[in-house]
Amino acid sequence: MLSDERTSPSDADGLSRTDSLRPGARGERQVEHPLSDAQVDSSISPGVELLSEVAAAAPVAIFVKDLVGRYCFVNAAGAALLRLPEGGIIGRTDYDLFAPDFADRQSELERRIVT
Repeated sequence: MLSDERTSPSDADGLSRTDSLRPGARGERQVEHPLSDAQVDSSISPGVELLSEVAAAAPVAIFVKDLVGRYCFVNAAGAALLRLPEGGIIGRTDYDLFAPDFADRQSELERRIVT
C-alpha cells in the first residue's frame, strides 16, 4: 500500500528527494513536483512556440479546432487548400466554410473522435 509520502533513494547528485502523493481528480495519485507553476509555464512555453513554428512552416495542411468546432489555428498550407486567408478561417466553423452536408459529416466525425 502506498503511503501519503515516500522518500526515494539519493540521486546521483547525492540529494534525497521526497515526492508527496495526493489523490487526483479521478482518484489516482499525482506526484507533486518541486517546480513552481511559473517555472513549469516558462519551460512549456518554448516547446509550444517551437511546435507552433514547425506547424506553421509544414508543407501539409494543419488545422486545430476548439471543442465547439471553431478553427483556432491553420497553417499556410491549410489556408491555401481552402483558398482563404488564414484570418478568414480562424474563429469560424465548418458550417461557415463548407456546404451543410459536409459540415454535418465533419462535425459527427469530430464528435466521435473527442468522445
